[in-house]
Amino acid sequence: MSEQEPSEGKYKKPKFMYLDIDQITVPNIRVTSDMPEDLQEQFQSTVKEYGVVNPVKIAYSNNQYVLVDGLHRLQELIKLGEKKAPAIVVEMPLRQALLENMISGKLQGRGRATDMIRLIKYLTGEEKMTVEEIAAKSGYKTRYLYDLLSVANANPDLLEALDKEQITLGHAIELARIPDDNALLRTLYNVIYRRMTVRDTKELVDAILEQLNMKKSEQEQPKQPPPRDLIPVQCWVCGEEAPARNMATFLLCPKCQAVLFEFKAEYRAEKLRQEKTRQQKQPPTQTPTQPQTEAAETQESQNQPTTTTPTTSTE
Repeated sequence: MSEQEPSEGKYKKPKFMYLDIDQITVPNIRVTSDMPEDLQEQFQSTVKEYGVVNPVKIAYSNNQYVLVDGLHRLQELIKLGEKKAPAIVVEMPLRQALLENMISGKLQGRGRATDMIRLIKYLTGEEKMTVEEIAAKSGYKTRYLYDLLSVANANPDLLEALDKEQITLGHAIELARIPDDNALLRTLYNVIYRRMTVRDTKELVDAILEQLNMKKSEQEQPKQPPPRDLIPVQCWVCGEEAPARNMATFLLCPKCQAVLFEFKAEYRAEKLRQEKTRQQKQPPTQTPTQPQTEAAETQESQNQPTTTTPTTSTE
C-alpha cells in the first residue's frame, strides 16, 4: 500500500508526508486568518525561494484529508504549480478538526468574525455541541462565543463592517438590537464616521429604540375621526384659507427666512398683476335694466306739465 493510501488507524499518531494537493479538501466552514498586506509579499517570496518550510496540518476523517491549518501555504504552492505539499497528517473526527482550526485561528489572530460565527453555528447546530463545550476545547471565552452568536443573524453590512474592523464586536452587539434595517444602517454610518465608543453607541441605540417604539405605538392606536368643524387658517404666503391641520411649519435659519419673505412679496405682486390683467381684458358690461330705467325717467320728465309762477304787478 502506498504512502498516500493509508489503512484505517494509520494516522492515530501525527505523521509527516508529502501529500498530493488534489487530495486535500478545504472545508467550506473554517476560520481563515487574514495576512497583513505588508507580510504578503515577504511570504510569497519566501515560499518561492525556499518552498514551504512549515508543513500544513491535515485531519484524516472519513477517508478524506481535511485541511486544518495552512491555507495560505497551500494556495502559494498551487500558484507555483507544485503537485505535493508537506503535511502533518493525524486521524480525527471532523468536529475535532474544526475545533483545531479554531485554535489555530486564535493563535495566529486576525480571523474574520463571520468565519467564527458560521463555525460556531455549525458546531452547535450540526454537531450538537454546547457553547460551553466549544469554549472548553478551543480556549475561547464562553461570553465571547455567546456574543458572536448574538449577531449571527444581523444585517450583512453590519457583519462586513465587523470583518473589516471598522467596528468592534461590542459595537455590533449594540447595533444588532435595532430591528429596522434603514435605521440600523444610518446608525452604523454615524458610529463609524464619528468613531463612537461602545458606551456612546449603546446610548444612541437606546434612544433610537425608544423612538421606534413610540412610532409603533402611535400607529397601533385607533385613528380618531376628523372634527366636523374645521377652522380655516389663512396661508402666510398666498393668503388663501385652508383647514389648520393641512398647514405645515418649518424651522428656518435667518437666511432662509429672508428668502421666504422675498418669495412672498414676489408671489403676491405677481398675483396682483395677473388679477389686473384679467380685469383689463374683460369688456365693460352694463346691467340689462339700466337702459330701460333711463328711458323711463326721460319719458316721465316729458309727460310732466310745465308750470309757470304767476307774477304780481306792483302798479
